[in-house]
Amino acid sequence: MARQAEAVQFPAVPEPQPLARFSAAEDLRASIGLWAAWLAGERRASPHTVAAYGRDLAFFLEFLTEHLGEVPSLATFPRLSPTDYRAFLAHRAAEVERASLARGLSVVRGFVRFLERRGLAASPALAALRSPKLPKSVPKPLSVADAAEI
Repeated sequence: MARQAEAVQFPAVPEPQPLARFSAAEDLRASIGLWAAWLAGERRASPHTVAAYGRDLAFFLEFLTEHLGEVPSLATFPRLSPTDYRAFLAHRAAEVERASLARGLSVVRGFVRFLERRGLAASPALAALRSPKLPKSVPKPLSVADAAEI
């Protein structure tokens, strides 16, 4: 009798953030679509990475909408100050761990760098920011089996 192979269950591939999800003007939404395609295509980022980066960028744009009192557009980025970015970090720090906070800032930096390379927008204020310091983790001890192998 032949054994049937068990079907392997892979995690579902997340759907990319719909552009309508972003609190952004049309010019910025179009740029977000180009950025997501660039991440998936040229950078070969996994769908999970693209989805996570999209969520981080969506949090930033939602914050800007509340913070500035207007929907952000490409013209918003040059007007942002280091204080605006620090306010975002302080706002997110109440909700997420430092590692997630650092990743969120990295996503914003990467998106702005993408815009700068294409001549769409710049944000000089980002250069004045430092990433949140991450706590240093203690090395994990070896298991008895791993120690016996050494």
